[in-house]
Amino acid sequence: MFLAIWIPGYWGLARFVPPPSATLSSAELARIFQENTNGIRIGSLMSMFASALLGPFAAVITVQMRRIEGRSSPLAHTQLALGVLIVLLFIFPMMFLETAAFRPDRDPDEIRVLNDMAWMGFIGAWFTVFFQWVSIGLAILWDVRAQPIFPRWSGYVNLWVAFLSVPGSLIYFFKSGPASWSGVFCFWIPATVFVIWLVTMTYVLLKAIARQADELARAPGLSTDQVRPGAI
Repeated sequence: MFLAIWIPGYWGLARFVPPPSATLSSAELARIFQENTNGIRIGSLMSMFASALLGPFAAVITVQMRRIEGRSSPLAHTQLALGVLIVLLFIFPMMFLETAAFRPDRDPDEIRVLNDMAWMGFIGAWFTVFFQWVSIGLAILWDVRAQPIFPRWSGYVNLWVAFLSVPGSLIYFFKSGPASWSGVFCFWIPATVFVIWLVTMTYVLLKAIARQADELARAPGLSTDQVRPGAI
């Protein structure tokens, strides 16, 4: 649902794939907001709405991670806290773009500042998702069950995605080229692996939930923690 709403809004209406180049002048950037004002307004609104759906997605991941760790579940709780923050990591940059589009006739330099704030926050603030994905990856790889909740390869996918988000820091130093916020290292690769992560986790979550339902059906009256062998 997130992708079904977010992509048409962010890509189709707002036309922010890729983001406007950081080398554009204030006048050139202002023209983008003036020529596609309503598209940016509606597209950013759709993006913000879709971003809230990442909250329940993080909650479902947490439930399955608790089956691995038991009641204490420090990694599961870390993932949940950081998974909630990613919602704001998506929403606040879109709010800056909405603000710029709210008064497209404002001083072009002001539009440029709001645009800079949006992309630096959206692409450059990778820190929360990094530790969210590391938490998921470690929990999966530390699962010692005979039949793990998640397949081990999905743990490596989470670690792989985490480390591929780190180059986002380069946008603070480069305005053009592959290390800019519209470049291959900081936009295209992170965007691609984020979609891969969403698809991967959706797939393994559906498998884990189906298996959990089967376990509970075969052991009526037992809680999820009781079904998990060795739960504390």
